[in-house]
Amino acid sequence: MYAEIVLHQDVRTWLACHRRAFEWFNGVPGKLIIDNAKCAITKACYHNPCVQRSYGDCASSYGFIISPCPPYDPQKKGRVESGVKYVKNRFAPLRHFRSLTDANHQLKTWLMEEAGQRLHGTTHEKPLVLFEVEQPLLKRLPAHPPEFAVWEKVKLHGDCHVQYQKCRYSAPYRLVRQELWLRATDTTIRLYFNHQLVALHPRLEIPGTKHTIPEHLPPNALAYSMHDSRW
Repeated sequence: MYAEIVLHQDVRTWLACHRRAFEWFNGVPGKLIIDNAKCAITKACYHNPCVQRSYGDCASSYGFIISPCPPYDPQKKGRVESGVKYVKNRFAPLRHFRSLTDANHQLKTWLMEEAGQRLHGTTHEKPLVLFEVEQPLLKRLPAHPPEFAVWEKVKLHGDCHVQYQKCRYSAPYRLVRQELWLRATDTTIRLYFNHQLVALHPRLEIPGTKHTIPEHLPPNALAYSMHDSRW
Protein backbone atom coordinates (compact mmCIF):
# COMPACT_ATOMS: atom_id res chain seq x y z
CA MET A 1 0.00 0.00 0.00
CA TYR A 2 1.04 3.59 -0.61
CA ALA A 3 -0.61 6.49 1.18
CA GLU A 4 0.20 10.17 1.54
CA ILE A 5 -1.28 13.11 3.42
CA VAL A 6 -1.72 16.25 1.31
CA LEU A 7 -3.41 19.62 1.85
CA HIS A 8 -4.84 20.09 -1.65
CA GLN A 9 -6.41 18.05 -4.42
CA ASP A 10 -5.43 20.20 -7.37
CA VAL A 11 -3.93 18.82 -10.58
CA ARG A 12 -0.35 19.64 -9.61
CA THR A 13 -0.65 17.74 -6.30
CA TRP A 14 -2.45 14.83 -7.98
CA LEU A 15 0.33 14.31 -10.53
CA ALA A 16 3.08 14.66 -7.93
CA CYS A 17 1.41 11.99 -5.76
CA HIS A 18 1.41 9.61 -8.74
CA ARG A 19 5.14 10.11 -9.26
CA ARG A 20 5.94 9.44 -5.60
CA ALA A 21 3.66 6.37 -5.57
CA PHE A 22 5.35 4.85 -8.64
CA GLU A 23 8.77 5.49 -7.10
CA TRP A 24 7.56 3.87 -3.85
CA PHE A 25 6.53 0.73 -5.78
CA ASN A 26 9.55 0.99 -8.12
CA GLY A 27 7.25 0.34 -11.07
CA VAL A 28 4.08 1.37 -12.87
CA PRO A 29 0.84 -0.67 -13.00
CA GLY A 30 -0.80 -1.28 -16.35
CA LYS A 31 -4.15 0.19 -15.26
CA LEU A 32 -5.26 2.60 -12.55
CA ILE A 33 -8.82 2.41 -11.25
CA ILE A 34 -9.65 5.85 -9.87
CA ASP A 35 -12.55 7.84 -8.52
CA ASN A 36 -13.99 10.73 -10.57
CA ALA A 37 -12.09 13.55 -8.86
CA LYS A 38 -12.06 16.83 -10.82
CA CYS A 39 -8.24 16.80 -10.91
CA ALA A 40 -8.44 13.60 -12.99
CA ILE A 41 -11.85 13.41 -14.71
CA THR A 42 -13.45 16.63 -15.91
CA LYS A 43 -16.71 14.95 -16.94
CA ALA A 44 -17.82 11.64 -15.44
CA CYS A 45 -19.62 9.29 -17.81
CA TYR A 46 -20.32 5.56 -17.80
CA HIS A 47 -19.18 4.99 -21.40
CA ASN A 48 -16.98 7.95 -22.40
CA PRO A 49 -15.52 9.92 -19.45
CA CYS A 50 -13.53 13.07 -20.21
CA VAL A 51 -9.99 12.87 -18.80
CA GLN A 52 -8.23 15.97 -17.53
CA ARG A 53 -5.62 16.87 -20.17
CA SER A 54 -2.70 17.03 -17.72
CA TYR A 55 -3.57 13.61 -16.32
CA GLY A 56 -3.84 12.20 -19.85
CA ASP A 57 -0.28 13.40 -20.56
CA CYS A 58 0.88 11.73 -17.33
CA ALA A 59 -0.73 8.43 -18.35
CA SER A 60 0.90 8.59 -21.79
CA SER A 61 4.33 9.34 -20.30
CA TYR A 62 4.20 6.47 -17.81
CA GLY A 63 2.23 4.08 -20.03
CA PHE A 64 -0.78 3.23 -17.85
CA ILE A 65 -4.50 3.06 -18.65
CA ILE A 66 -6.91 5.34 -16.79
CA SER A 67 -10.01 3.43 -15.69
CA PRO A 68 -12.40 5.70 -13.77
CA CYS A 69 -15.15 4.13 -11.69
CA PRO A 70 -18.62 4.41 -13.25
CA PRO A 71 -20.63 7.25 -11.64
CA TYR A 72 -23.40 6.35 -9.20
CA ASP A 73 -22.12 2.77 -8.87
CA PRO A 74 -20.51 2.47 -5.40
CA GLN A 75 -20.01 -1.29 -5.75
CA LYS A 76 -17.23 -0.71 -8.29
CA LYS A 77 -14.97 1.22 -5.91
CA GLY A 78 -15.41 -0.73 -2.69
CA ARG A 79 -11.77 -1.88 -2.59
CA VAL A 80 -10.47 1.67 -2.97
CA GLU A 81 -12.77 3.07 -0.31
CA SER A 82 -11.89 0.28 2.12
CA GLY A 83 -8.20 1.15 1.80
CA VAL A 84 -8.88 4.78 2.68
CA LYS A 85 -11.04 3.69 5.61
CA TYR A 86 -8.30 1.34 6.83
CA VAL A 87 -5.71 4.12 6.95
CA LYS A 88 -8.17 6.53 8.55
CA ASN A 89 -9.22 4.13 11.31
CA ARG A 90 -5.92 2.35 12.04
CA PHE A 91 -3.28 5.02 11.52
CA ALA A 92 -4.74 8.43 12.31
CA PRO A 93 -6.33 8.00 15.79
CA LEU A 94 -4.28 8.91 18.88
CA ARG A 95 -1.34 10.29 16.85
CA HIS A 96 0.16 13.73 17.04
CA PHE A 97 1.95 15.41 14.14
CA ARG A 98 4.36 18.33 14.41
CA SER A 99 4.10 19.11 10.69
CA LEU A 100 2.98 17.68 7.37
CA THR A 101 6.47 16.24 6.82
CA ASP A 102 6.36 14.53 10.22
CA ALA A 103 2.88 13.13 9.49
CA ASN A 104 4.00 11.58 6.21
CA HIS A 105 7.17 10.21 7.82
CA GLN A 106 5.08 8.47 10.48
CA LEU A 107 2.66 7.23 7.83
CA LYS A 108 5.40 5.62 5.70
CA THR A 109 6.87 3.93 8.78
CA TRP A 110 3.42 2.58 9.65
CA LEU A 111 2.89 1.32 6.07
CA MET A 112 6.07 -0.77 6.24
CA GLU A 113 5.97 -1.97 9.84
CA GLU A 114 2.24 -2.50 10.46
CA ALA A 115 0.06 -2.27 7.34
CA GLY A 116 2.52 -4.24 5.22
CA GLN A 117 2.98 -6.98 7.81
CA ARG A 118 -0.67 -7.68 8.64
CA LEU A 119 -2.61 -10.62 7.27
CA HIS A 120 -4.78 -9.16 4.50
CA GLY A 121 -8.48 -9.96 4.80
CA THR A 122 -8.83 -10.98 1.13
CA THR A 123 -5.52 -12.64 0.23
CA HIS A 124 -4.78 -13.97 3.76
CA GLU A 125 -1.14 -13.11 3.16
CA LYS A 126 1.14 -10.33 4.31
CA PRO A 127 1.02 -7.55 1.68
CA LEU A 128 4.80 -7.02 1.64
CA VAL A 129 5.40 -10.76 1.13
CA LEU A 130 2.87 -10.93 -1.69
CA PHE A 131 4.35 -7.80 -3.26
CA GLU A 132 7.62 -9.64 -3.84
CA VAL A 133 5.69 -11.70 -6.40
CA GLU A 134 3.70 -8.78 -7.80
CA GLN A 135 6.48 -6.20 -8.16
CA PRO A 136 8.23 -7.83 -11.17
CA LEU A 137 4.90 -7.62 -13.06
CA LEU A 138 4.92 -3.83 -12.94
CA LYS A 139 6.26 -1.81 -15.85
CA ARG A 140 9.67 -0.26 -15.41
CA LEU A 141 9.97 3.36 -14.45
CA PRO A 142 11.15 5.67 -17.26
CA ALA A 143 14.89 6.37 -17.28
CA HIS A 144 14.12 10.06 -16.81
CA PRO A 145 11.00 11.15 -14.88
CA PRO A 146 8.56 12.88 -17.27
CA GLU A 147 8.05 16.61 -16.92
CA PHE A 148 4.61 17.16 -15.48
CA ALA A 149 2.56 20.03 -16.85
CA VAL A 150 -0.80 21.52 -15.91
CA TRP A 151 -3.06 22.50 -18.83
CA GLU A 152 -5.68 25.19 -18.45
CA LYS A 153 -7.89 27.19 -20.81
CA VAL A 154 -7.34 30.95 -20.47
CA LYS A 155 -8.61 34.05 -22.27
CA LEU A 156 -6.36 36.77 -23.66
CA HIS A 157 -7.53 40.07 -22.21
CA GLY A 158 -7.51 43.46 -23.88
CA ASP A 159 -4.12 44.33 -22.38
CA CYS A 160 -2.59 41.36 -24.28
CA HIS A 161 -2.05 39.31 -21.11
CA VAL A 162 -3.55 36.13 -19.66
CA GLN A 163 -3.74 35.44 -15.96
CA TYR A 164 -2.64 32.23 -14.26
CA GLN A 165 -2.36 31.84 -10.48
CA LYS A 166 -2.41 35.63 -9.98
CA CYS A 167 0.47 36.22 -12.41
CA ARG A 168 0.13 37.63 -15.94
CA TYR A 169 1.79 36.60 -19.21
CA SER A 170 1.64 38.29 -22.61
CA ALA A 171 0.51 36.83 -25.94
CA PRO A 172 0.26 38.34 -29.48
CA TYR A 173 -2.28 41.18 -29.67
CA ARG A 174 -3.97 39.65 -32.74
CA LEU A 175 -5.36 36.96 -30.42
CA VAL A 176 -7.09 39.37 -28.02
CA ARG A 177 -10.42 37.95 -26.71
CA GLN A 178 -9.46 34.46 -27.96
CA GLU A 179 -9.24 31.32 -25.79
CA LEU A 180 -5.75 29.86 -25.47
CA TRP A 181 -4.37 26.70 -23.93
CA LEU A 182 -1.85 27.39 -21.16
CA ARG A 183 0.73 24.73 -20.31
CA ALA A 184 2.43 25.32 -16.95
CA THR A 185 5.48 23.43 -15.69
CA ASP A 186 7.66 24.19 -12.68
CA THR A 187 9.86 26.51 -14.77
CA THR A 188 7.96 27.64 -17.88
CA ILE A 189 4.59 28.88 -19.15
CA ARG A 190 3.63 28.06 -22.76
CA LEU A 191 0.61 29.47 -24.57
CA TYR A 192 -0.97 27.66 -27.55
CA PHE A 193 -3.59 28.69 -30.07
CA ASN A 194 -4.97 25.99 -32.39
CA HIS A 195 -2.13 23.64 -31.30
CA GLN A 196 0.48 26.26 -32.27
CA LEU A 197 2.93 27.68 -29.72
CA VAL A 198 2.43 31.47 -29.62
CA ALA A 199 4.28 32.46 -26.42
CA LEU A 200 6.92 31.12 -24.05
CA HIS A 201 7.55 32.67 -20.61
CA PRO A 202 9.50 31.84 -17.45
CA ARG A 203 7.26 30.74 -14.58
CA LEU A 204 6.51 33.55 -12.12
CA GLU A 205 5.91 32.79 -8.45
CA ILE A 206 5.17 36.18 -6.87
CA PRO A 207 1.45 37.11 -7.14
CA GLY A 208 0.79 40.32 -9.03
CA THR A 209 3.90 40.14 -11.23
CA LYS A 210 3.81 39.97 -15.02
CA HIS A 211 6.12 39.02 -17.89
CA THR A 212 5.68 40.92 -21.14
CA ILE A 213 7.33 40.32 -24.50
CA PRO A 214 7.37 43.66 -26.38
CA GLU A 215 6.56 42.06 -29.75
CA HIS A 216 3.22 40.92 -28.33
CA LEU A 217 1.92 44.49 -27.90
CA PRO A 218 0.13 46.43 -30.68
CA PRO A 219 2.20 49.21 -32.34
CA ASN A 220 0.52 52.08 -30.45
CA ALA A 221 0.96 50.40 -27.07
CA LEU A 222 4.57 49.54 -27.89
CA ALA A 223 5.31 53.15 -28.89
CA TYR A 224 3.72 54.42 -25.67
CA SER A 225 5.76 52.02 -23.52
CA MET A 226 9.00 53.29 -25.10
CA HIS A 227 8.43 56.90 -23.89
CA ASP A 228 10.41 58.05 -20.87
CA SER A 229 9.02 59.75 -17.79
CA ARG A 230 9.97 63.23 -19.05
CA TRP A 231 7.67 62.76 -22.08
